[in-house]
Amino acid sequence: MEAKKKFFMDCHLAGRKYHDADEVWDKLKVGTILQLQRDLENRHDIDAVAVMYHNDEDNEDYCIGYIYPSRRQRDNSLNSGDGMDESV
Repeated sequence: MEAKKKFFMDCHLAGRKYHDADEVWDKLKVGTILQLQRDLENRHDIDAVAVMYHNDEDNEDYCIGYIYPSRRQRDNSLNSGDGMDESV
């Protein structure tokens, strides 16, 4: 049986140039699993949702950016407070 493909959202990333995106951008392909994770220590946005990539080669997690606040407000599924795994 073929796995169902799920589209979660299409959005720009805030802060991409300030985080680890350039280090791992070439590893991100269609189907790459990303984790959406609350960043409770973000001093710029108390409701920040980080987009995280786990690199199995070095067993490290990389923050590639954040979901813009305006995008989060339009998508109630981002307000659940828990981390979510999604694909590129």
